[in-house]
Amino acid sequence: MSENKLSPLPKETLFVVGPTASGKTRFALDLAKKVNGEIINGDAYQIYQDIPLLSAAPSVEEKGEIPHHLFETLPPDVESNAVLHHQAAKPIAERLIQEGKTPIIVGGSGLYLKFMTHGSSGLPGADEALREALNAETLPDLVQRLESLDPVGAAQTNLTNKRYVIRALEICLMTNEKMSDLKRRWKE
Repeated sequence: MSENKLSPLPKETLFVVGPTASGKTRFALDLAKKVNGEIINGDAYQIYQDIPLLSAAPSVEEKGEIPHHLFETLPPDVESNAVLHHQAAKPIAERLIQEGKTPIIVGGSGLYLKFMTHGSSGLPGADEALREALNAETLPDLVQRLESLDPVGAAQTNLTNKRYVIRALEICLMTNEKMSDLKRRWKE
């Protein structure tokens, strides 16, 4: 059930990151013109079609200035995640480098960017049967269970969000390790 460990994108890749509507797109376009670059989406939502205003996606005119990759490529009902995004972005970045171009990742989705800069954490993927069993439990019971298995991890988790608590428990139960220890090792 464990995801394959993903390596970071090539070191020649540039990153333009920051919050929504902070000017990343214009900066990246200007940068791409100076460094013979092309832009690759680094945002969790801009990969989806039909939500450009919600995600501050580049305009048609901006996309016409410089080639853009992984923007508005998936219908909204198709699931994407940091692993899938990394697996789509890495070959594009590698191809651009082979062509003598500079890949420029533009976005603000922290986990997606972390996967691209550091590779994946090696955490296990979802276990649907375990997730379903955990989902049947009440949030207070799940929180109590997480606090007993990994008090540090529980303190770092939004304990009002059942999905986050379930994922933290899932990691602990599948790896027989504390989620907080695994996250600490990834940071290091």
